[in-house]
Amino acid sequence: MRGFEYEEAVKNLKELIKVMPDSFLGYYYLGKTYDQMKLSQEAVTYYKKAIELKPDFEQAMIELAISQETQGLYDEAIATYKELLEINPLNINVIQHLIQLDIQQHNLQDALSLLQGIAHHGYGGLETNRKIGLIYMELERYDEAIKEFTEILKQEPNAHQIQLYLGAAYEEKGNPDQAIEEFKKIPPSAFNYFDAVGHLAFLYKDKGEAEKGIALLKETIIAQPERVELYLNLAALYEAMDRNEESLKVLTDMEKRFPSDTRVIFRIGILYDKIGKREESIAKMKEVIALTPDDPQALNYLGYTYAEMGINLDEALQYLKKAVSLRPDDGFFRDSLGWVYFKMKRYEDAILNLERATELVENDPTIIGHLADVHFARHEYRKALPLYRQVLKLDPDRKDVTEKIKKITAESEDK
Repeated sequence: MRGFEYEEAVKNLKELIKVMPDSFLGYYYLGKTYDQMKLSQEAVTYYKKAIELKPDFEQAMIELAISQETQGLYDEAIATYKELLEINPLNINVIQHLIQLDIQQHNLQDALSLLQGIAHHGYGGLETNRKIGLIYMELERYDEAIKEFTEILKQEPNAHQIQLYLGAAYEEKGNPDQAIEEFKKIPPSAFNYFDAVGHLAFLYKDKGEAEKGIALLKETIIAQPERVELYLNLAALYEAMDRNEESLKVLTDMEKRFPSDTRVIFRIGILYDKIGKREESIAKMKEVIALTPDDPQALNYLGYTYAEMGINLDEALQYLKKAVSLRPDDGFFRDSLGWVYFKMKRYEDAILNLERATELVENDPTIIGHLADVHFARHEYRKALPLYRQVLKLDPDRKDVTEKIKKITAESEDK
């Protein structure tokens, strides 16, 4: 196996377990060999047999969990890591694997408990505290996040990324004045200074001091004219103030300066769509795709635009299939794919993708409304009606939904 002669290794190891069927090491090294051959399914089989023969075989369990991860068997991998922790509760390597997997699977409370356990036993240091703070942010427990980040900064006053997180925590909590104070502490020499400037500009806008935010961005652009994100923030700030012409001017001037930057072209495309120049918007999205064929945002935007317009549906389908293949767990992309299937009257495919979209993005009235529309088109009113009612709870101003509910109710009364 070490000499990369995998077929010979497999042959010899299989001979071994014929002679010694209780050789847990024979099964373990078969699993290792198959792992080296990128045959994870076979590897899992042999690791499990090794563990069956030796239940406390920690290394085999670790290799099993890693192979399960490789196959996308995340729940099984989590279960295996948890079994390992029953054997050795302070196996830091296993805990770190499990934390990463829990975060990836959005099991944030489980990850938080593990991180707190590590911190309690004195492992991990400030990196552990950083992760705890970020999970508090994800869970919208902003006071606890603020406390965590503040404690880190007491020990590391120049931890500028933590300073940014602290400002963001105050911002999310709804304390703009304190958020501004925290963002101001990040010096121009810090790598994330421009992120702080972006936050500050929008905070000033929210406080009714938009011109102060515009001035800050313009001053920073003069000092750092090559930072594309500054121009994008300025354009976005104008757009948020409904000063679309000024936003468009910033973006088109940027395009001359950065002609191949797809972020700029994409934003121009979105703004054209917003001001009613849909053909120009489509042209810009095609430019993005020509420059970066695997840009999922542009693929999704163009595909959904075609679906909404009811044109070029076969082309739209190809764009959206590709977008979903690039981001299979993006609920909004799934919604777009479901919507183009609906427009093509491929209702089963539409329902499949829209139901998945509702799982990935909870309580989104547009996605729920799309799923309701498919059932409505199929005259499945018992399924459509509760979905439409859910849409109205989330977005009471949807007159189109109110009309569909009236139609369903009227038809039910007639029957």
